[in-house]
Amino acid sequence: MASRAKNFTVDELSILADELEKHSENLYGRLSNNLSKSDKENLWKGITESINAVGGNNRAVSQVTKKATKIRSEVKGKECDNINQMSKTGGGSAALNPLTEAEAKILRTIPPVSVYGVSDGIDTSNGNFLFAALNYFEMNRISFLIYF
Repeated sequence: MASRAKNFTVDELSILADELEKHSENLYGRLSNNLSKSDKENLWKGITESINAVGGNNRAVSQVTKKATKIRSEVKGKECDNINQMSKTGGGSAALNPLTEAEAKILRTIPPVSVYGVSDGIDTSNGNFLFAALNYFEMNRISFLIYF
């Protein structure tokens, strides 16, 4: 029976956070003429080598990518919990769970709309866009023509 991998150390997580912040556009961006799948794979290999140089745990690229995905999800959840705590009523101060320095770096790699949502606008991804637009025009007494 194979033993499970050791937990990531604080130093390894710090390196991961630094590298994710430095290369987030390329790691999580769309593929294009300037960014290929092999470019992304090479970035992940480089990040894994940096982590292995510090931790000495000889981690595989798949372990590092899995940890990056997991920690980004955890940081997003932690920030969303903080947002929910701040919006609660009832007096007293909000019970916030502050982010560590590494978590703050990782949070900066997540698009703000993924964490905070659409602010002051109309979400066009749902089917109610036309209804919301019509209400907006009606409330503001703006006339318009629709051409079909």
